[in-house]
Amino acid sequence: MASVPLVTVILTSYNHARFVEESLESVLNQSLGDLEVMAIDDCSTDDSYDRLRRIQDRRVTVFRNDCNRGRHSRNWALCNARGTFIAFQNSDDVWLPGKLTVQLQFLSQNPECGVCFTGVEMCDEAGRPLPDHPHWGRVFRVEEHNRLGWLRRFFLQGNCLAFPSAVMRREVLESIGPFDPGFFQLPDFDLWVRAAGVTELNVLPRPLTRFRVHTDGSNVSAPSAAVENRWPGEWLEILDHYSRPPILNDLARIFEFGPDEEDNPDAPGGVWDLARLGFLATSLDGVHQRRSGVHSLREALRRGDRAGALNQRQRSRIAHRLHRISGEIQS
Repeated sequence: MASVPLVTVILTSYNHARFVEESLESVLNQSLGDLEVMAIDDCSTDDSYDRLRRIQDRRVTVFRNDCNRGRHSRNWALCNARGTFIAFQNSDDVWLPGKLTVQLQFLSQNPECGVCFTGVEMCDEAGRPLPDHPHWGRVFRVEEHNRLGWLRRFFLQGNCLAFPSAVMRREVLESIGPFDPGFFQLPDFDLWVRAAGVTELNVLPRPLTRFRVHTDGSNVSAPSAAVENRWPGEWLEILDHYSRPPILNDLARIFEFGPDEEDNPDAPGGVWDLARLGFLATSLDGVHQRRSGVHSLREALRRGDRAGALNQRQRSRIAHRLHRISGEIQS
């Protein structure tokens, strides 16, 4: 019977023939032999698949989808992964030496942490550093928060964590579920929000992941009209996690809600905390947060009326805010 590998690395590939060998070799050159690599090519139209197959290493298994987007490659790989830890790699990014060892050591020493990230270097197609790129240079950040702080950060500011730097405990993924197959722009952000609902996240400051920026704007999240059109709907659905357990149960601690004249300790189901999140979100400048706040206020009314969880003063306050704000913005 085959032994269980310590780490499963899931590498997804699509039309990155120029970079895919370097990407895979950077995984295989980690000072860790106890890993399996599942490389899934999504029916590339270039020779990415052939280049992957030419790399002979017993730790690597190469798969190819019959048609592009014929299955969700990462979720399919997660169903077949055997590792205790799961790491993700893109077919154009590079891991620097020692990345996995440093992260596994941290996770071993910090059992409360379920996901470990690293600092990031930007590079162009030729591997030249891009520290001051006008878009990508502002995206990824090394910050320190507990999981409640991350949830506050995610809600108020969005994502700053680099997907190809992540190493996750398998048990966390089993707890929160796989990637949402309906998301194309923010699937990793959705995963981090759900993960922070149940475990701690940590970013190691050392830049051990090299993120490649394509000058032709072909990065999946590079600014474009299509990206801007997809973004709001996905963001709104992600923020909806805050209206449901387990995150709903922590709203008062996440946003540090203080005493309120309308507090009702007997209100079940976190209805008033959900309303207070709606008050907060609709007072912000960000359009995603404001739209989410409208949803929170609506849900607070619905749940409050069903459960009889609101007194008349509370309900009046929610209804008046919702009536006003929903007339000001598109939800």
